[in-house]
Amino acid sequence: MLDRSFGVVSLCLAALALDTLSAQVAWTQANPTVAPGARSLHGMAYDLQRARMVLFGGYTTASGQSNDTWEWDGAAWAQRPTPTSPQARSEHQLCYDFVRGRTVLFAGWNGFSYYGDTWEYDGTTWTQAQPSGSPPPRSHYAMAYDFARLRVVLYGGWDWRVGQLGDTWEYDGAAWTQKTPPQSPGPRADHAMAFDTLRGRMVLFGGSGAAGALGDTWEYDGTTWTQVASTGIPARRHHSMAFDPVLGRVVLFGGDNAAGILDETWEWDGTTWRQRTLAPRPPARNDHAMVFDAVQGRTLLFGGATPQGALGDTWTYAVAAPATFSTYLAGCMGTQGVPRLGADPGMRPWIGERFVLHIDNLPASGPASLLMGASRTQWGGLTLPFDLTFLGMPSCFLLASGELAFGLVVQRGSANWGLDLPNDTGIVGFRLFQQAIVIDPGANRFGVTVSNGGASVVGAR
Repeated sequence: MLDRSFGVVSLCLAALALDTLSAQVAWTQANPTVAPGARSLHGMAYDLQRARMVLFGGYTTASGQSNDTWEWDGAAWAQRPTPTSPQARSEHQLCYDFVRGRTVLFAGWNGFSYYGDTWEYDGTTWTQAQPSGSPPPRSHYAMAYDFARLRVVLYGGWDWRVGQLGDTWEYDGAAWTQKTPPQSPGPRADHAMAFDTLRGRMVLFGGSGAAGALGDTWEYDGTTWTQVASTGIPARRHHSMAFDPVLGRVVLFGGDNAAGILDETWEWDGTTWRQRTLAPRPPARNDHAMVFDAVQGRTLLFGGATPQGALGDTWTYAVAAPATFSTYLAGCMGTQGVPRLGADPGMRPWIGERFVLHIDNLPASGPASLLMGASRTQWGGLTLPFDLTFLGMPSCFLLASGELAFGLVVQRGSANWGLDLPNDTGIVGFRLFQQAIVIDPGANRFGVTVSNGGASVVGAR
């Protein structure tokens, strides 16, 4: 890897006269004309195939447990009458089974007893599943979908006959299977879980233990639970969490502890909990639900409870200036294939962090360079993409302006290029375009090939 100091690069970027954007992560209250009634202890999940948030049931101050189904399309709520439906309940959870395209509901409380049933929603109707094996009835558990292993994971909960539960279960659409990891978070209820899709880990925080609110953080890799250091964040229960892949962090809001009901926003990056002090933000609450909207690129929060009663407000949480990286068009054939420029999953150009690009399908060793500039449409008098066939490079195109160029060290057919972005909001919004230029004598008459293009936008989180 050939590292470059951004101290020099930033001066060059300033000379490119790129536009900047203000950066902030913010809570925004939505004001839909129609919305589910005020409630708490409801379940929500995001249907990736239909791009809809699904909400079911919960406890309403006016009528107790409910069994209505609602969907949020990113702008409006709409109630969905279904020919069949689970019985009215609260204290349950929903999560979306990506492989089978179903929203899964398990268990809950009907005001008198616990359910232990499994239901699935396909966007039209609810169908009671008949899995082989099932967790015992319960409420106040946590459930989320493991996108790495393609199954639902459930942990803990409450059964008045036993108290807090500490069991781990998985559901693959045909059977619930109890797992016996060598270590686990221990009995608890009122905790929250979210799956970190970038690191492939289920994250669990807090809950109610025998001695009160808990403040520990655990991660599950499908084999065992591992406790990770999580200093700084106060213990709590009845909170909610969602994973934001744009931020690359688990977002936590609210809950309660001995100090009362909370209005705090925290983020977990896999190493550290960091509090966000934001205004405006949702009022303090517990027993709400939060889910990430993959199409809108933001987390949705609905409802919850206060000592005065249930809430019916809708909030979204997102970064206003996200860092992005994408590829565009294609490179041209070399002796080892078409050079490929890319970034690791989740790697984005955030200020204050390292941004790394890698280039594959290169000759085993030899010269290569990375061009970086402000445009993918114009460079001096050239209109991009610019056809390089006249040089003896058939099917090769110049895809990025080359105001900056960096040498690459090629080892075993690949190269990395790293950039330490300063923690400077003045560069947020910079739009940068990259392309690798590769010396490859056997590739064509000119002996040079090029990669696809890369498009980056510097962001802040």
